[in-house]
Amino acid sequence: MDRFGGDDAAPATAKEGSAGAYARASAGFMGKTWDGGDIAFRPDLWAKVLRVLKPGGYVVAFSGTRTYHDMAVAIARAGFEVRDNILNMLASDTAVSKFLESLSPTQVEAFFRCVEDSQFGGMLAWCYG
Repeated sequence: MDRFGGDDAAPATAKEGSAGAYARASAGFMGKTWDGGDIAFRPDLWAKVLRVLKPGGYVVAFSGTRTYHDMAVAIARAGFEVRDNILNMLASDTAVSKFLESLSPTQVEAFFRCVEDSQFGGMLAWCYG
């Protein structure tokens, strides 16, 4: 098998911590350590969310298109019931209308801004409750 890269290319080496190929992911969203690495894929995190969530409450969680299933599995393992994709429900489901009515005007505006600005199409968000 041929080596990838030019003849003078440095060999690939494994790096520790926040260096290397996953440096950006390990730094978390906007460099915040609370959101680094695989935190959204950990059932123990979502179990803590479920513990403090008010009865009948919902979690609206956003993820990338290639990793939403990892987050959905973690959320389900924590004890949430996985519901439909919000974008597929917006036009036809009264439950979504009720959800939106429960939000403040500022929250509704922020939610739709996220939906409109999304590049992820139908896999933008999942609703768990």
